[in-house]
Amino acid sequence: MLIQYSVILAFSTLFIASVFDVKSQKGDVPEIILYTGLIGGIVLHLIHSVIQSNTTPLIWSLSAGLAMLAYGYFAYRKGMWGGADMFGIAILGFSTSYFFGLIGTLDLLVNAMGAGFFYALAFGTIGGLRSQEVREDFTARIKRKNWQLILFLLLGGTVSSIAYIRGLNGLRFFLLYSGMVIIYYFMESVEEKLMVREIEASEVEEGDVLADGEIKGVTEKELEELDGTVKLKKGIRFMPVFPTAIVMTASGISLLQYLTGIL
Repeated sequence: MLIQYSVILAFSTLFIASVFDVKSQKGDVPEIILYTGLIGGIVLHLIHSVIQSNTTPLIWSLSAGLAMLAYGYFAYRKGMWGGADMFGIAILGFSTSYFFGLIGTLDLLVNAMGAGFFYALAFGTIGGLRSQEVREDFTARIKRKNWQLILFLLLGGTVSSIAYIRGLNGLRFFLLYSGMVIIYYFMESVEEKLMVREIEASEVEEGDVLADGEIKGVTEKELEELDGTVKLKKGIRFMPVFPTAIVMTASGISLLQYLTGIL
């Protein structure tokens, strides 16, 4: 029962964190919420291990949690995620991995990545299609990189043809692959024209996120060091992806099985 409580705690804290992430002006999530989900998961697995005289639940929790925390930290350092997102995926590892098991945890990760992709795609598509600047940049980008696009499509066509000859569903793979290539170019235009804006350093406020480097708010001390014009990054609020992934996995939805069945 304690393991189930750990999953419920993870979902609850991540859901509350999602509300703060979406509703707050700069996407600020109180650290106490994230620490509660993370530490609470470890403690519940520890108590369960003691009661059952079995260290496996605790070892599993720590191993999966540290692995996901390392991945989240890598994404954070590369500027792909914010600090809250880093702890969000760590909570999944520390609090839910033993409950879902190995295959279930893989499903959980892929579901989180898939939900994040569609979440970002919806955000970028709605905002991008409304922006004339994004539409014009996307058109120019396709024209500018037409040979690169052709090579990508030829590569996808080759793999699809081989799959078809071997009796696999090559057409579905080619359509998915081609769509991903087009989406990639479109999201590049969205990121450059919609997600980044250039302003005077004097207009930067504490908590704003610079376009270069880690996704973290500018501190009061760093404000004093800014000069000239700077580029600010408008981030996508990814926290809702994590509780969504828990619901998807607990409901038996597996994007991993779908993806491995494409060919």
